[in-house]
Amino acid sequence: MKMFHVNRWLRSLALGLACACLGFTYSLATSTASDATAGRGLDGRAITTNAVRRPTTFITNSDLGVVVVGTQFTRQILVQFGFKPHVFLFGTTKPTSTIEISESGTLSGKKTGTDTETFEVRVAESPPKSQLFSLRGVDSRQDPQLALQFVNDPVLPVAVASEPYTFTLHANGGQPPYLFQFDNNVDIESLPKGLSLVVETGEIFGKPVAPQDTSSFTMVCTDALGTEARRTFSLRVLPGTISSEFIATNGNFKLNFGSQDDADAVTLTMVLNKTELARNHIRESSDLEGIRFSMEFGGVTIPPAPTVTTTGTTPSPTPTPGATTGPTFQRTFDKAGSLRFPSLLLGNLPVKGESRRYEVSLNAKTGVLKIKASGFNMIRALGANFSSFKDPIIPVKVRIGNFAAEDDDTTATPATPTTPATTTTDGTLRSRVRFDKTDVIKFTYRRKGSSGFGSARANDKRPPAGLFLITRASGTEVKTAATVDRIIMRFTGVIRGVGGLPVVFKASDTVAIFLGKVNIGEFPATSLKAEGTKLSFRNDDRSAGLNNFEVDNKKGTLDFDTHPILPGTLFGDDILEGGVPFVLPITVTIASPGETIPSFDGQSSVTLFRRGNSLKNK
Repeated sequence: MKMFHVNRWLRSLALGLACACLGFTYSLATSTASDATAGRGLDGRAITTNAVRRPTTFITNSDLGVVVVGTQFTRQILVQFGFKPHVFLFGTTKPTSTIEISESGTLSGKKTGTDTETFEVRVAESPPKSQLFSLRGVDSRQDPQLALQFVNDPVLPVAVASEPYTFTLHANGGQPPYLFQFDNNVDIESLPKGLSLVVETGEIFGKPVAPQDTSSFTMVCTDALGTEARRTFSLRVLPGTISSEFIATNGNFKLNFGSQDDADAVTLTMVLNKTELARNHIRESSDLEGIRFSMEFGGVTIPPAPTVTTTGTTPSPTPTPGATTGPTFQRTFDKAGSLRFPSLLLGNLPVKGESRRYEVSLNAKTGVLKIKASGFNMIRALGANFSSFKDPIIPVKVRIGNFAAEDDDTTATPATPTTPATTTTDGTLRSRVRFDKTDVIKFTYRRKGSSGFGSARANDKRPPAGLFLITRASGTEVKTAATVDRIIMRFTGVIRGVGGLPVVFKASDTVAIFLGKVNIGEFPATSLKAEGTKLSFRNDDRSAGLNNFEVDNKKGTLDFDTHPILPGTLFGDDILEGGVPFVLPITVTIASPGETIPSFDGQSSVTLFRRGNSLKNK
């Protein structure tokens, strides 16, 4: 049997994980200044491999601000450039409070003291990037005799387009529980598109769809006595890189105006990125058994948080173990990869007056996630002016894994991982699944009388944040010499610009393609040949790895393949172990030299497996 000339699996896997931990940039630079002339190399070739990437850079300020001690909070750590997906973890200096960080960079937990604690966050690449962050705490002073007030600084941490974002607003004084809302419809519309507000917790979350100058909006916090506090916040969105965490294939929601609070419903089908599922050891539905699931749809939480029982004159702002009432909602998958409420088999039955219902199923082999839920109050949670609710962009957050205990969770807290989990034969690390992804879905909304309907059909070809996802990847071994084997790689995917628009190539643009950190070819956009809605480029110079490149703007598809490439160039060694996952990030950047905002910049990762003399991502 012929073997790939790629390295032993331990080293190869380590390199694959390192590449998976990198990100890509929107700034295109060339190593030779004169190469920019007419988009050609010095020897007149239309294709070169001179483009390089700027290194990964932290853009989140080291000062993460202030939080109320003992109250659940979230903060997003953001980076730019490098090669995505970035994987975050704590460094040598760890937080002293009950705080964890997800692989996507979301900090969450509760601060335990009023001191300022400092901790290190790393991006797991080679060499690793790290930065120290600080977080201050203030005493919880939830007392009706004290004035209600926001404790957050008015300038929120900067966001990045196409990157997840989360920030929790905090208040003190007055009598909890608190309710966070926008002051008026102008403030709702000022929040960057792709973000939403969870009114019960004050969490702003989502994925901004486009860069935006600093915007301002006024928030109102209302306590249990009806007392109000206001503060105007500002938020800036920097340019980012297009990447798709999941794709909605179809979905709809129904709003019932003038009905009972819990009278709305949603159904949704999405395709999750199988590479990310595989990185979290989810390849079969049975891998999901006992793993927790939660989802935010706008401001709606599925499964819902339990009702909290409180005692005394001042209700507790957070639940305590065993202090919940109402039905016991199922929060973990069964062996078939599903969870539901109510379920007679599991004994989780509704109490009198309970209207909520939900069904969740995940096919780990295909990545298809299906949600069906009813009996939720989505009108308030979506926080919109429904008289002008035109084609809303709704953020969706999917979390699969046994994360640290949250306000609505009384399960045991597993140890926080400090390094990316690796596969083991006995499956003991399944409890360390940390799938935490956020993306946005655009709906077409119509209101008729007392009902409103939103629908999404196969992205409607208009993904608001743009779209770049490699759906199929394969490799074939070819014999090029008596002792040298090479592989030809083929890739197929979907591609759209911001707003779902066609990909536009300016005459000054250069198109660059990276496999992992390897530049397999760049060429001037003027070398593209137009045939109807198709734009294609063919390279006969085998010194660059790229062979054919084609974008079909009508279909929104991308196809490209390579000339024979030494496998070690991509994977770092000479022998690929059969059945071992190898993660390969793919980057496509279309930009003019020195341009800060490109015509297009996208990145997607695939997981490849060797089967015989071929590589496949299935």
